[in-house]
Amino acid sequence: MREVKGSRVSSLAVGLVAFAVTLPLMGGCAVLMGTAEPDGATPSAGPAFRARLTDAAVSTVGVCLDPSRSSNASFAPEQRAMIAESVAGWATGKKATEAGAAGAPGLDLLIRQVQNDSYGDAPTLRVSIPSVAGLVPEPKSTSATFAIDDVTWQNAKRDYDSEIAAAADAASEAAARVKAMPLRPSDSEIAGCVSALATILSPGDRKILLLSDLGQNHAPQIAGDLSRTQVLVVQPCPSGDASTCTTLATDTASSLKSRGATEVAAIRPEAASPARHSTFWKDGL
Repeated sequence: MREVKGSRVSSLAVGLVAFAVTLPLMGGCAVLMGTAEPDGATPSAGPAFRARLTDAAVSTVGVCLDPSRSSNASFAPEQRAMIAESVAGWATGKKATEAGAAGAPGLDLLIRQVQNDSYGDAPTLRVSIPSVAGLVPEPKSTSATFAIDDVTWQNAKRDYDSEIAAAADAASEAAARVKAMPLRPSDSEIAGCVSALATILSPGDRKILLLSDLGQNHAPQIAGDLSRTQVLVVQPCPSGDASTCTTLATDTASSLKSRGATEVAAIRPEAASPARHSTFWKDGL
């Protein structure tokens, strides 16, 4: 009986020693697994790895597209194709890397065609692309809280990749709708188209793309506030009369500025491009 008791005591002693040795090892494993922190460390709550969106994260854009018979028949279809290409390239869908990724602004685009009653009955198309907040670079592996922070960052990256892919899909779908928009040639009441955009688009920083020869042949319909609105005019000159076309551009710019437009610029169709349109929509003149 004594030998048995002795054996039990010896076994118990060995067990206690083993448990004492195991405790610090378990604590080390807990640190590696992120369930405990080294002495003096503060557990990380996981920083916000997505960049904040601002009020300007969505570009509000209006387009007056003039398919009237006074211009070359190819003008409106060519401009429509440029708009569609600009929309298609608005969101690239490119996934983030360890260096992070820039945010992508959203787009709220309203297209109206110039008609003889542009302020009232006019073919209209509205499309939108969601904005995507950026992603900061991946945390440094030397950080004391890397094990926790990197899990948060990887989750944020998955969210970013999903959102940018969805934005690219929305851009592709919107571009197809723009490209398929039927054109309805009519007379030109151009001012009414701009007035309609001024009253429909959300207030704030806005851009209007006016695609027209500016030959107004109906009484202008004036309405809406153009404050904080920039206007880019793409003006063909079907008459070939430089003086007449320049006067039309000057008078239009004066009228738009008198209604509150902050900046107005006019270019020829040859200077227009999808890249020029996109830059204007994002950054203005």
